[in-house]
Amino acid sequence: MPFDRDINHQSIPLYVDYFHAVSISETKNIFTTNVGNVEITPQPNYDAYNVVNTIINPLTQKGILKVEGNTLLVPLEGSLVVPDPVGNTRFPLVMIGHGNHTAYFNVTEKKPIAQPPQNGSLTFAILADPILSYNGYRALQLALASNGIASYSINLNIVNNLDNNETTAFASAALDFSQRILLFFLHLKLLRTLAGEPITVPPAGDPFPIKFLAGATFENLTATLTNATVDPRIAPVRNALLGRIDFNRLGFMGHSRGADSVTRVPSYFFNGAALPNPTYPHHDEVHRRIMALSEQVGRPQRDDIKCVLALEPTAVVNQADPNNHGYVIENNQTMFFLGVGTHDEDVSLDAVRMYEYPSCPKAMIAINGASHKRFNTIWAGHESTNDFGTALIKLNLISKPQHQRILTSVFGSCFTGTLGGMPSHLLRFTKRNNFVVNVPRFVDFQGAWKFGFPFPAPANTLTALDAKVTAPPLEALQGSSYKFEQDIKAFFVEKINEGTFTIKIPIDPSTNEQLSNYNHFSFRFARGVDLSSDAGRVEEKNFTIQFFDNNTPLGRPIAGASITTLELRALQAFDEIKKAGETKDFEYSILLQTAEINLSAHLSAAEMSRVTRIDINVIPDATKSPPTSTAKLVFGTIGGAVLGGAIGLGGAALWNLKDDPDESTGRKYLIAGGTIGAVGLGLTALKLLKSDKNAFVFKDFLLTNRQIPVPNP
Repeated sequence: MPFDRDINHQSIPLYVDYFHAVSISETKNIFTTNVGNVEITPQPNYDAYNVVNTIINPLTQKGILKVEGNTLLVPLEGSLVVPDPVGNTRFPLVMIGHGNHTAYFNVTEKKPIAQPPQNGSLTFAILADPILSYNGYRALQLALASNGIASYSINLNIVNNLDNNETTAFASAALDFSQRILLFFLHLKLLRTLAGEPITVPPAGDPFPIKFLAGATFENLTATLTNATVDPRIAPVRNALLGRIDFNRLGFMGHSRGADSVTRVPSYFFNGAALPNPTYPHHDEVHRRIMALSEQVGRPQRDDIKCVLALEPTAVVNQADPNNHGYVIENNQTMFFLGVGTHDEDVSLDAVRMYEYPSCPKAMIAINGASHKRFNTIWAGHESTNDFGTALIKLNLISKPQHQRILTSVFGSCFTGTLGGMPSHLLRFTKRNNFVVNVPRFVDFQGAWKFGFPFPAPANTLTALDAKVTAPPLEALQGSSYKFEQDIKAFFVEKINEGTFTIKIPIDPSTNEQLSNYNHFSFRFARGVDLSSDAGRVEEKNFTIQFFDNNTPLGRPIAGASITTLELRALQAFDEIKKAGETKDFEYSILLQTAEINLSAHLSAAEMSRVTRIDINVIPDATKSPPTSTAKLVFGTIGGAVLGGAIGLGGAALWNLKDDPDESTGRKYLIAGGTIGAVGLGLTALKLLKSDKNAFVFKDFLLTNRQIPVPNP
């Protein structure tokens, strides 16, 4: 049986010195007894409140915060699950961080009825019992333990009721994420201490000691663990962890704001001998503490992180400098996973933008019907009946038990595939294998991926070809009229349904580009259509792939329709709120998905060594009407205008007879009626006769050598 223990301030009273300031420039730490009054203005046009009187003092009076001298100590709490030990096994470790949810207080919001100077306000009422969000992933933790992976879900509640005074959304969120990262490192230090791993202490002493409340006094945890008899409250946890955790095999999972936080955790791990400075907004003291803790916990390397899962992240855009986002994961040992749902009632599908940033091996999956809160069983128990609005939105909403199955089976594969010794589980993200999960048939998984194997990537594991494509040019998708969900630059072609457009990708077989070094060719693809006409349709994959030896074709053309891992279906998802007070719309959007082919299924080994070019041909779509000839367009439009003008004139003449206006007014009716009829029916005829234009988007042309053993079915 796995060791499954809830560590809280009542069962195992562990505390630590923490830091929180209410802005990037503020130097006061609100976790001190002599801080005085500190005000927070939660939003523009809202009343400020004193955070010390409103939050800190009630938490102290309730015994959640503990006083030691002038310091208010914060409890270190979490849910620990460790597999049943076998021999001298050391288990990889996954650290989990939840997001922003009701924590210690109920917050009542009173919004202004009229325009300023009448402000809104927040009222805080402390709960009899806190909401323990960190316990909401227990099913996943037990599933990981059954696969030989330890996990620890951290209580981040202390951050959730602490707002700040930053005025831009990105800076405000970045400060919040930094506070969570600080807690991640404090808990990493706790686990290493309990596991008997060395902690580096400066000559002047430990500036951030973890303290155990023994009776009425605090003692350093390291001293507690060296006692002849270890306190019976700590002993079981100590025994479960001692010598059992491999801190060189780490995974991180974050949900909601926790997802943004874990995506930034690697920036505080060492890159060789260096600990780089993050460039995104941060508080200097919080930043200093995290860097010092990174030194203390053994100068962990970025390559120690094997997996990062960002589940339903918030992904706030840095409007001032979009490229300075903080989501920097560049090492080949780490695989990044992004999970989003169409029914995310909190942050919307816009979070797929985060997939673009990390350059490490990665995979993205969008799940039709998945929501935000239901991946956490604690949050799901606090759902409002108004979260999902109309019956249309509820129609394909996945149930709460089905969310748990997806969390353990789909997202559990992130960790079993990278940490659990089962790399074949990664093939589920490429649709080479299926996820083992019982969900309704309407639940479809759309995704993209970009990874070779094994990690770290040896020569020829992954080769990008985008830089070799000369036409079409890269174009920003945001300015197009199509509802592409990702705001990126990609190869963009817009055409009517006639003729063929070819993208040519040159290959140099005398270099590492020789196709015999690889087993897959792939690219990310989307077809942009007018979603207003028939948003739910499944699009034809009207492209072919052809390999060449100079100008001699090799093998047969590969039809897009034969790539079964690619299904061109628009996602109907929540749209992000654009203005304060607006409700969310349930709209369609188009996701770039990966199209991948197995090279050996289409080319012999001899042919692969000769390939000098790969062509992707965008061909007419046989399922759509062909374009109308120019003559038909011209004469059809003219005919429609003439007919419309005649109808308009006739209608105006009848109106004149009915109302018997004077001559000048009657003439105006005739002119207006004729003009409106001619223009209206003429444009209608043009639209009916003219073929819809389609956009074709390509990105991430890749050659991949994925050496994953595939188990027998």
